[in-house]
Amino acid sequence: MNEKKTALVMGGTKDKVFAMAVFLLSLKETNGDLTDEIIIFHDGIPERDQKRILKIYPIRFVTYISPFGEMRIDFPSKQRFTDMVFWKYECLRLLEDYHMVIWMDYDMIVHGDLSELCTPVMGGCRFIITENMKNYIKNNFMINDSAINDITVGVHASTFVLYDNLPSYKMMYYWCIDATKKYMRNLHLPEQMIFSLMIKRFNLNVYPLSFQLYSPKPWDRGKVWDIYVKIWHSYGTRKFWTTWDVPEWNSYFKQWEKM
Repeated sequence: MNEKKTALVMGGTKDKVFAMAVFLLSLKETNGDLTDEIIIFHDGIPERDQKRILKIYPIRFVTYISPFGEMRIDFPSKQRFTDMVFWKYECLRLLEDYHMVIWMDYDMIVHGDLSELCTPVMGGCRFIITENMKNYIKNNFMINDSAINDITVGVHASTFVLYDNLPSYKMMYYWCIDATKKYMRNLHLPEQMIFSLMIKRFNLNVYPLSFQLYSPKPWDRGKVWDIYVKIWHSYGTRKFWTTWDVPEWNSYFKQWEKM
């Protein structure tokens, strides 16, 4: 039997190819051999753009098929997020084939050494968790539900890692789908809210990732811990490609333009 490999997984719409490419260029420069394979879920990236990205890394492109079928997923923040935000759930299914699965959003650039992510942890998962996110989730679920009142952590899902010692990962995948259907009208930060509920429902032992190191905004530099930052993240409405004052991102983007 072949030994299971490791994978880094991303997802992006075809109009954000440039952002995925910039992320991958930053990853290659800082952590070139982080995983055995890289997978991109997408909604129809043109073949010409796939060929360009393949100049950066060997990539397995996977056209995303919604697990919700024809069901309309209508959640409050749909003007900010598409249904494809739920492709993060696919990382749970990938544990069937991979020893480790790292998810990373494309509105980021890698700055530091990520090798610590490749070390399995006892509970089988690493997530960015903060008290602010937990409070946000509790305050934005406009229903009386004991599952929400009892959540223990709030998840930022821009970077997370799953290992195949995670218990019940198959069950979790289908639970996430069912929970999305159940709570959809209250999902302001869709997959982050569901993952937070999942951690409580399955009593997961989460190894926490530091928000200050794995998700700080690049224009908020000036903190004492900046030298230890692993990833700069343009989360929210202000993105690297709408704000031209981040030299690292601009440099990688110019590399992409020349490919």
